[in-house]
Amino acid sequence: MLQKLVGFMTRREEKKLGASLEYVRYIAQHDFSGLLKFSKLKGLSEHRRVLPPSVFHTIKLVGAQREDCGSCVDIAIQLAKKDGVAPETIQSVLAGRVASLSEDERLAYEFTHEVCDRTHGQSERRERWRQKFGDRGVVEAALAIGSAQIFPIIKRAAGYTKACKINE
Repeated sequence: MLQKLVGFMTRREEKKLGASLEYVRYIAQHDFSGLLKFSKLKGLSEHRRVLPPSVFHTIKLVGAQREDCGSCVDIAIQLAKKDGVAPETIQSVLAGRVASLSEDERLAYEFTHEVCDRTHGQSERRERWRQKFGDRGVVEAALAIGSAQIFPIIKRAAGYTKACKINE
């Protein structure tokens, strides 16, 4: 019964995201209690209260792209589109055309790269971020960066990665 419910919910989520979640089925089949814990990541990955949509999704796109070049980036693209982020912004982020981003999107792009490169420390950029979006914005950015990277890592460890493919 629970497996049928998981199947239904997974198919519904796949339709919403436009991507396969076969790795979720794998988790459900082999460790149901692990699936219950894994399912809490969705709320974490969607947490946004103070960051504008284009800034939030810039972080999510960069974070996913840094960890994965396939379906997780595709999902980040779909979620950004659903949240009203302009296709030009999405394409600029993915192509690294920072000059065409707004000041806040550029700050998000550069801050996320610093964090992923482990070069940020107590950087000037982090302080600019805090001044612009407050401590709550720092927390949101931290959660967005981390959650953008955790799904590709789980998929890769479970053996469900695909060849490079980015849909713009």
